[in-house]
Amino acid sequence: MAKEYSTINEAVYSLNNILDVFVDRFCTFENGCEIVSDITAYTPFDTSDWGVYEEGRIVTIYNNDAEAVMQIFGDNNNRIYNWKFSISTIQNMTGLKEEE
Repeated sequence: MAKEYSTINEAVYSLNNILDVFVDRFCTFENGCEIVSDITAYTPFDTSDWGVYEEGRIVTIYNNDAEAVMQIFGDNNNRIYNWKFSISTIQNMTGLKEEE
């Protein structure tokens, strides 16, 4: 569990910084695995049982409870250009609540 964050915004900011590095890379299972590896290396999240699923131009990363943590989107050339997080999943993983 990622206990080193004091706010949800800190956790999302940390994940955003990792994903920024992958912009313009191909949106593939392999890069999804690299993203999980970087999350392991640079955040307090325990990703040991996380999973990666690729369908079309979307890569979904799941936590150990099979909840989607994030989706990564490829453009028409299948290059990563955007992503979204499941704030509720991150809240469940960290025990933090969204700031108001």
